Amino acid sequence: MHARVPPRDATLWSAFLAGILGGILYGWLGRIVRRPVEALWVITLAIATISTVLIAKLPGASGPSPSLGIPLSGFTSPFRQLLALAGLGHFGTRHFPARYLPADAATHYITAVSVALLVPWWANTRGR
Repeated sequence: MHARVPPRDATLWSAFLAGILGGILYGWLGRIVRRPVEALWVITLAIATISTVLIAKLPGASGPSPSLGIPLSGFTSPFRQLLALAGLGHFGTRHFPARYLPADAATHYITAVSVALLVPWWANTRGR
């Protein structure tokens, strides 16, 4: 892809948080829908698509990122853009560099597919 790989720490922490949130979502879906695995697939792929489109089309949110003690830029960047769309915060003047968009999209979809595959598998092995 000729793109630099996103920062490893931020990517790993964001993926870890996605897994935690995916587990919570899967547990909730298991209580309200008949086919929670399929619903998890749809939701995770939709989130990956929305996140990728936000980063590709909108300028980045302005101002400092929240300091949570761990790097979560892959998780907080699209969330801050959504907040700016809703009028909570502002957009900056810079867009995400176009040469990094394929690697960014791949990172989103790899995380989404990993969550959709591993969370139900892990939940089923834990329930035995």
